[in-house]
Amino acid sequence: MTAPLISVIIPTYNSAPYLSEALDSVLAQTHTCIEVLVIDDGSTDNTAAVMADYTDRTVYIRQVRAGPSRARNRGIAEAKGAYTAFLDADDTWLPSKLEKQLSILQREPEVGLIYSRSVDFRDQTGEELRVYPKEMHSGMLFDLLLEAPLFGLPSVVVRTRVLKELGGFDEGLRTAEDTHLYLRIARNHKIIGVPDILVRRRIHDRNLSSRVDVDIGTLSCLDRIVKLFPETDPKIYPAMGRAYRNRGKDMILGYFHSGAYAACNQTAHRLLRLKIWDPCIMLYFFLTLFPRFFIKSGRFLWKQLPKA
Repeated sequence: MTAPLISVIIPTYNSAPYLSEALDSVLAQTHTCIEVLVIDDGSTDNTAAVMADYTDRTVYIRQVRAGPSRARNRGIAEAKGAYTAFLDADDTWLPSKLEKQLSILQREPEVGLIYSRSVDFRDQTGEELRVYPKEMHSGMLFDLLLEAPLFGLPSVVVRTRVLKELGGFDEGLRTAEDTHLYLRIARNHKIIGVPDILVRRRIHDRNLSSRVDVDIGTLSCLDRIVKLFPETDPKIYPAMGRAYRNRGKDMILGYFHSGAYAACNQTAHRLLRLKIWDPCIMLYFFLTLFPRFFIKSGRFLWKQLPKA
C-alpha cells in the first residue's frame, strides 16, 4: 500500500459539536492522497460516537487527557506522510488548501513550512470577521516571528521529517507551543506564505487563544529558544531583546490590569535583570512595590480624574 502523501492531525477534546464539520472539510480536499489522524485527548462528550461515522476514512486514537501538544505529538509519531498538516477540531479548511500548498512544497525543497491566510468567523452567525495575517512574508523568518505571530497552526503544512528531527511540540509549554515550533523551524528553514484564504477559524467562548492567560507562556517559549540557540541571547541578539521587551510588556499590563500585582512585579523584575530597559517596565515595577491597597486606591482615583 502506498504511504499517504499528507498526514492530517486533528487533536480533539470535547469538541463533538464541531468535529464532523472539520472532518468533512478535510475529506473534501481536492488533494485526496491523505491520511487523517484524530487524536482524542480524553474527551468525555460524544466524540467517539461522532467518529463511528468515519472509521473507514480516518485513524482514531484515544489517549488519557494530556493536552494538545502531546496529542499532536502522538499524531506526528504515527504520521506516514511526507508532509504533515494540523487542523483544530472546531476549524475548517477550504477544499483547495492542501493542493495549493503541496504544489509549492514539491518544487521548493528548501522550504520547511508553508502557511496561508485564515478568516475568523462567528460561531453562532457564521459572520466573517478579520482576515489574518494582513501582510504575507516568505523567507528566513526567525526574527519576524520573534516580533509577532505571523500565522496560525491550522494554516500550515510542514515537512514531516523536519517535525520528527525537531521532536515535535514542546510538551513542557502550557501556551505558545506552536510559536516555539515555528521558531525552531524558522531558525534553519525557509518559510513561504500563500496569500489565499484557505482556513476558516471558528470564534466561540471556548477558544484557547481568547483566554486571558494565553500570553503567560510566551517568555517561557523565548527562554527555551535561547537555550537551544545561545547565539540568540537577548543581551547580544537585538531581535530577541525586542521580543522579550514587547511580550514582557504585554504580560505586565495584563497582570496589572487584572489585579495580579505580584506577578506583574516579578515579570518586570525578570526583564530588568536581563537588562531590558523600558519606561513602561520601570513604571510598573516601581508601582507594584507598593502595598496592594495603595495600588487599588491609586487606580480608583485615576479613574475618577476628568478625561480630556
